Amino acid sequence: MQEVLVPGLAAMPGVHGVYALWPRNLEDSPPAIACQVLVTFASRADLERMLASEERRQLRPQVAEAVSMFDGSISHIEFVASAPPNPLLKSIP
Repeated sequence: MQEVLVPGLAAMPGVHGVYALWPRNLEDSPPAIACQVLVTFASRADLERMLASEERRQLRPQVAEAVSMFDGSISHIEFVASAPPNPLLKSIP
């Protein structure tokens, strides 16, 4: 994951950043998660560019190999992040 997939994702066109998130401390019996990979983009257009890229197609065999190492499921979730509120800005009534 750290040596092949993360650098491979980071090298794709349109990718702003890649982070492998490894659980360290768990509370309240969460689902069993081995790793989450967070890929960030500056825009929707950058996401689309990555999805259509030849680099993505070339990385697919390594992704399949990594997936075969795990029991369970692999899924993609698209999140939209909001910026934290800026306390220096006044709210408009």
